[in-house]
Amino acid sequence: QLAFLGDDTHPNAFACRLKFSHATSASSTMSCGWNVTHEMSQYVLKRAHVSAFCRLTLQEEIELLAMCDTKQEPLAEYCQYIKALTTKLATIALAAPKFNAAAPVFDRIIDKSIINITPKTNTPKMDTIQLPPIAGAEAINYFNDVLKKGFDLKGAKSKMGFSFLYGLLTSYLSLRVLSDDNSHNTGSILTRMLPPDDWVGQSELMSILRILIWNPSVAPNMPKLEDNRKFKLPTIPGGKDWWTKFIKECNTAITQAPT
Repeated sequence: QLAFLGDDTHPNAFACRLKFSHATSASSTMSCGWNVTHEMSQYVLKRAHVSAFCRLTLQEEIELLAMCDTKQEPLAEYCQYIKALTTKLATIALAAPKFNAAAPVFDRIIDKSIINITPKTNTPKMDTIQLPPIAGAEAINYFNDVLKKGFDLKGAKSKMGFSFLYGLLTSYLSLRVLSDDNSHNTGSILTRMLPPDDWVGQSELMSILRILIWNPSVAPNMPKLEDNRKFKLPTIPGGKDWWTKFIKECNTAITQAPT
């Protein structure tokens, strides 16, 4: 029946399963329904998040590592670390972590699209969002609902797109769990959680969000995203609709910001 415990991926759960494996290691009749090497690998990766009460002792780690295939990472390097602790070595040799240079990295992309707009620039229009100040448990429920439904730049999944992120980054939207939470920080985290297809390329909308993330001092001068028209008509010919005006105002606020 212990096998039913194998699906829990909480850091403490890996520690608890390893304690079961350690306690039954000398028994020929009791066997746990999980792979000790896998469990130990996950424990090492999540060790910093394991509570002190559940964490393995040094001796338990040594004995469990003896039951594992330590040729694979991260156990190979962790064995070096344990060796340094037990033999009091001053230095240990560690391999450089593998890095996939082809994988896109959010913070490595420089997007100046909003700075280089032209009269012919046609930025897709987004719907506006208006929320009353939300705080405490209500904010937690709201975040859970947004993350459960998912969100993208266009707001197609839950209407939580550019307008929502822009509102957080400029603090026009007040969404805080604690009274001293910073909406800008929340917006920065959520923007990085957008689907890669939304942020890998260049676009005026992502350019605005990126600039706000790295330059919070620009936020007070950014225009408020709201449609104040009494009659919500389609885009007015000649590029003079409220959305085009908003994009131009963003361009002005960013290009004229002090450096």
